[in-house]
Amino acid sequence: MTRLICNSRLLIAVFSALILTAFSVSAQPKVDKIEPPNWWVGMKWSPIQLMIYGQELDVVSAEWNNAGLKVISVTPTPSKGYVFVDTEVGSKLNPGYYTLALKLRNGKDLNVSYEFLQRENGDNKYQGFGTKDIVYLITPDRFANGDPKNDVVKGYKNELNRNDGLSRHGGDIQGIINNLDYMKDLGVTAVWINPLIENNGNISYHGYSATDLYKVDPRFGTNEVYRKLVDEARKKGLKIILDHVNNHIGINHPWVKNYPFPDWINGTSEKNVYARHIKSNLTDLYQDSASVAREQKGWFVYDMPDMNQRNPFLANYLIQNTIWWIEYLGIDGIREDTYPYAFPEYQARWNKSVFAEYPSFNIVGEVWIEDPVYGSLYQKDSKVARLNTNMPSVTDFGLYGATKEIFAGEKSFNRVYETLTQDFLYPNPNMLLTFLDNHDLPRVMFQADENENQSKMAISVLMTLRGIPQIYYGTELGFIGGQEHGDIRAEMPGGWAGDKRSVFVESGRTKTENEFYTLTKKLIQLRKDHPALTDGSMVHFRPEENVYTFIRYKDSDRILVSANNNSGSKTVQMSQVAPHLGGAVSLTDVMTGEIIPFSRTGEFKVDGYTTRIFVVK
Repeated sequence: MTRLICNSRLLIAVFSALILTAFSVSAQPKVDKIEPPNWWVGMKWSPIQLMIYGQELDVVSAEWNNAGLKVISVTPTPSKGYVFVDTEVGSKLNPGYYTLALKLRNGKDLNVSYEFLQRENGDNKYQGFGTKDIVYLITPDRFANGDPKNDVVKGYKNELNRNDGLSRHGGDIQGIINNLDYMKDLGVTAVWINPLIENNGNISYHGYSATDLYKVDPRFGTNEVYRKLVDEARKKGLKIILDHVNNHIGINHPWVKNYPFPDWINGTSEKNVYARHIKSNLTDLYQDSASVAREQKGWFVYDMPDMNQRNPFLANYLIQNTIWWIEYLGIDGIREDTYPYAFPEYQARWNKSVFAEYPSFNIVGEVWIEDPVYGSLYQKDSKVARLNTNMPSVTDFGLYGATKEIFAGEKSFNRVYETLTQDFLYPNPNMLLTFLDNHDLPRVMFQADENENQSKMAISVLMTLRGIPQIYYGTELGFIGGQEHGDIRAEMPGGWAGDKRSVFVESGRTKTENEFYTLTKKLIQLRKDHPALTDGSMVHFRPEENVYTFIRYKDSDRILVSANNNSGSKTVQMSQVAPHLGGAVSLTDVMTGEIIPFSRTGEFKVDGYTTRIFVVK
């Protein structure tokens, strides 16, 4: 019995020792990753802030092994799961790997290697985009599947199911690369792609629920393939616009389980407040502070926790993340998602920091407000906003809301006219991103109850008005879609192996699809050929009998547009437009080639649901 007791005590002691040994091993300090994953020599942004992830990072100081790198500050976090190291990068630092020694409280060093790259400042990088561009918007999961091997990735949620509108369908970056010639043939000049970064969560195919801000989702490809896309697009004269989100991340991001700081995210997954999406609260002089805070701090939806950009470390993180992607990819612009929801002072600083590094760049902020009074406050140099946003371009939801009225209610052009009369509110209305539909909105054909002529008329007006026109993939083919997101974000036939036809080639398109494609292509070329449509001024006339007429002009280049939103034909008197056409001799219809002699007492006919576009000679 004594021997059994002794043996039992021995076993308990050994077992306890093993547990303690295992615990001490698991609790050893270590580094899992560093963000940004690298940096470049010769950048203006300095100091850089390294966010180091790991465990037991009880760091008291840090030191580089090169005099060209100077540690400015070291900030550990309460959980010891992160440490922030701010570093001044010397102007004469050479590219290469350098060692950062993290000095632990126990007296030991934890060494990590970090790479500084040489900048690749090739030609035609960071060009920006503007009025001479036509933007093509792609939801990558639904555009084309170029690499079926990445359709399913172990450990990733939101699995492949092409029969479910809210599941993954398999579109990827290679699919976009494979169809760049389609876009080039159409004539667009810039491609805006919904976010491609990792979204490991439910119903996250759209890309707006990030779980890693430095990694392309493996079901879309890799960081290297994304960069290949930018390079291949540039060879074809196409720019790439990155879709970026400062406001929120995905519920499965590692931060949500272990906040770097208590105020890193507004609220918690157990206790949070949702935004009511009443964005007028943000500019209302009489709004109570709680309502403003709810829009700025409330979670967008449950799956999208709201980030607190007032935390200085998070603010630096997001700015560096943006600069990193611009530099790594060599892109030309950014579309910033949910712009009004983030703290305005941070957003203004974010814009300013990006343009300090890339002066020729451009950013368009999504401001989903259909009243131009509110939307105009977010454009750079607004005369009435309390804060200069430094944002050159905003989405023109005012004009979008007006064009919807062409198909609804009184089916009138009046609201389009009235909306454009408010352009004085914008510091630069020509820099607004104009559109008829996008990845969040029903397609123009759906809104028009599948009236093809009315939809074509709307596209013609969009492509001849001021602004930077954006086309949602498939709208150039007359896609109908539906009310739900799964229908709005439909697949492009021919983008998947085994599809019965391909809309990427003329022979695979229906008669209607080819008509829409031909019209859109011709309008794009018209816009490219005439400075009046890209950089010109405008004179318009109050709609009469639901016919909207306007003139775009620059120097001797003049384009006359008349859109008839009636089922029957209407007549337009030349006397109305004559004072603005100078020494006009004739009008040439760009669609039919018909030449009409110009006379102050003359007239021309516009068929029902038709836009006539004339080059004035």
